[in-house]
Amino acid sequence: MCFSGGNPPQSAAGERGEEGLNHKLLVIEEEFERKLEEEKQRFNKEKEAMRQQLFLKEEKFKKLLDEEQILEKESMKQQLLAKEENFNKMLADVCQRWESTAQKWAQKKEELKHKFQEGQSLRQHEEEKNKEELQRLSEAILQLELQVSKRQKNKSFWIWKFWKKMKQTTIPELPKPSLSSSSTSGLHQFYFTV
Repeated sequence: MCFSGGNPPQSAAGERGEEGLNHKLLVIEEEFERKLEEEKQRFNKEKEAMRQQLFLKEEKFKKLLDEEQILEKESMKQQLLAKEENFNKMLADVCQRWESTAQKWAQKKEELKHKFQEGQSLRQHEEEKNKEELQRLSEAILQLELQVSKRQKNKSFWIWKFWKKMKQTTIPELPKPSLSSSSTSGLHQFYFTV
C-alpha cells in the first residue's frame, strides 16, 4: 500500500472536531451573554417599578402634612431601599455565578484542546510508526523475493549444467527391459534434488 501526498484523513477529521468544539463554546458564550442581559433588564424593570412606586408615594405624602404619614413615608423609603439592596445583591450573585461558569467552560475548553492536541500527536506518532513498519516489511519482502529469485536462477543453472554434461557424455544404450523403475526413480530424485 502506498500513501498519497497531502494531509492524512485523520488530520481533516481532527480539524472538524476542533471546529465543532469551538462552535459549542461560542453557543455557550452567546447563551451566557443573553441570560445576563435578561437578568439586567429584569432588574432594571423592577428597579424602575420601585422608583415609580416611591415617586407616587412621595407625591401622596406631599399632599399630607400629618406627622404620622411622614413617618410612614420614611418607613416605606427604608423598606424600598432594603429591597433595592437585596435585588442588587441577587444580581451580583447571578453575575458571579455566570462568571464562575464562564471560567469553568474556558478551563474545560483548554483541557479539551490539550487532549485534542495530545490525541493528534499520538495519531501522528502512530502513523509514522506504521509507515516505518510498512517500509521495513516492504524491504523484507523485497529481500525474500531477491533470495527466491537467486535460488531459482541457481537451480536452473545446475539443471542446465547437468543436462549439458549428460549430452557430452556418451552413455551406453541399455536394453529397455533391464531399466528398472527403481533406477528411473533414482534419476528423477537426483534431478529434483539438484
